Amino acid sequence: MEAGKQGLLTFLGQNQQSSIPIFQRKYSWTNKECKQLWEDILRVGNSNEDNHFIGSVVYMKENPVVMDPISNIMIIDGQQRITTITLLISAIVEFLSENPNEQIIRSNGTVFPADNLISYYLIHERELGENRYRLLLTQDDKNTLIKIIDNLSATEKIPFNDNDSKRLKENFDYFKKKINKNNFQNVYDGLSKLLIIYVALEQGKDNPQLIFESLNSTGLELTKSDLIRNYILMDLLPEEQEKLYNTYWHDIEVLFEKNDGDFDKFIRDYLIVKTNKKIKFENIYTEFKIYASQTDLNDLVIDIHKYALYFESIAFGGEENPKLQASFESLRSMDYDVTDSFMLHLYRDYDEHNLSTDDFCSIIKYTESYLLRRLICSIPTNSLKNTYENMYGEIDNTNHFNSYKNVLLSKENNYRMPNDVEFSSNFLFKDIFHLNPKNKRYIWDKFENWERKERKDIKSDTHGEWITVEHVMPQNSDLSVEWQIALGERWEEIQDTYLHTLGNLTLTGCNSEMGDKPFEFKQKILKKSSISLNRYFDDVEDWNGSEIKIRADLLINKAKKIWPYP
Repeated sequence: MEAGKQGLLTFLGQNQQSSIPIFQRKYSWTNKECKQLWEDILRVGNSNEDNHFIGSVVYMKENPVVMDPISNIMIIDGQQRITTITLLISAIVEFLSENPNEQIIRSNGTVFPADNLISYYLIHERELGENRYRLLLTQDDKNTLIKIIDNLSATEKIPFNDNDSKRLKENFDYFKKKINKNNFQNVYDGLSKLLIIYVALEQGKDNPQLIFESLNSTGLELTKSDLIRNYILMDLLPEEQEKLYNTYWHDIEVLFEKNDGDFDKFIRDYLIVKTNKKIKFENIYTEFKIYASQTDLNDLVIDIHKYALYFESIAFGGEENPKLQASFESLRSMDYDVTDSFMLHLYRDYDEHNLSTDDFCSIIKYTESYLLRRLICSIPTNSLKNTYENMYGEIDNTNHFNSYKNVLLSKENNYRMPNDVEFSSNFLFKDIFHLNPKNKRYIWDKFENWERKERKDIKSDTHGEWITVEHVMPQNSDLSVEWQIALGERWEEIQDTYLHTLGNLTLTGCNSEMGDKPFEFKQKILKKSSISLNRYFDDVEDWNGSEIKIRADLLINKAKKIWPYP
């Protein structure tokens, strides 16, 4: 290992090509980090400081190729800063090209033209192909940076498209907008004062992973997925890295990116499935290294890829079996993710033909029942995580469905599944209106669409208006005389008891139109509704406490069929 300090521009101007290994994360600095860097550079450029420390750059010296005039280094840490500085230099070049009367003056008094900025810090003039560029990023970013650099001297600009890196393009545009005639010299002066600490590692002698983990670099904190990818790929030969990354790992990254998925959550569930251990989020990386050390890395990546596809079916809507997809979609709409590790166990059994589609769907149905009944009965949710992390170990995997029902029935206290009596009595008086919006939408979607052949979208009606939950008896504490008469002498007690409960709520796209109007007015609107739930109101003569309870009892009887007890 060799270490020392060096000017960043001196580092960039050496006769070498810096490449980002395929195991590194993509370029990820945002406007926030670019803004901070820009302000630091301007401040330093305007100050009397001789230099400004910008962080460390750790790289691996690659074995030299005979007769190759350019040395190659692989950046282990520091790619975000180096890439961003490269974008800033490119933006300065573009400014000077568009303003040929402006000139950068170096500290020795000489003019530093735009072409020299390109040849000193961006390209090797005498090289061809990819060897021409001083910095090569990973595959998703490489082409965009090359396009930015090539466009600096191109007569006809190469257009950007959807395949280009959004981050690189946005940050390049950010710097272009910032640079002007009043500050470009200060920007260059600031750049010339930037100082790095470099750490040069030697292949076969230094452990890049240990050094990588111990660094506390400035910039964006590494995610667990970054650390795990680096751990898996860093010690492999470049050709092995390319093969594993391109065949498996890149697919995993794309899968979670396009679905805005939480890879850390997935890898935690994966480890729970593979190790049968309780794993805290802060310990994911440590536990992963322990598990990985006992497994062939090639086999491990293939296995993670397989489970990522399972996870796509469960959490992202990627299931191809229509019946199972409908069950997953229903479970997802409850917005509980505590069951994911259990579902991964089950999906593996399903994939290996040890669990039928019908039994899998039935298990999901009773999972929804368990979760919904507990919600209605206000049983604390803090036991759910432990319940489903242990669930697969409690069931008989030769008879998944029946044993699962038995396990649910055996749960006691805060782990229990409420029976029909407890469920019914709680549902009658439960404040449904103020539930979590996703829970509320889930409940009303089930009531509207249960056993319905043509599903009704309760997000909007046929006219594109939002369907919302409407109070039949109004929320207004100062009820009109008509409503007071309809409810009777105990109208305040009735309103207080039943206002936000199941019996007094329904779905409508005419919420604002109905407002606090009398029941007769609301009934005329509800009769025209395309929502099947509102057929109940067609023949109701009055709306009072008795009618609210009658309707609630009907809905609760329906609920016991939608969310059955084993």
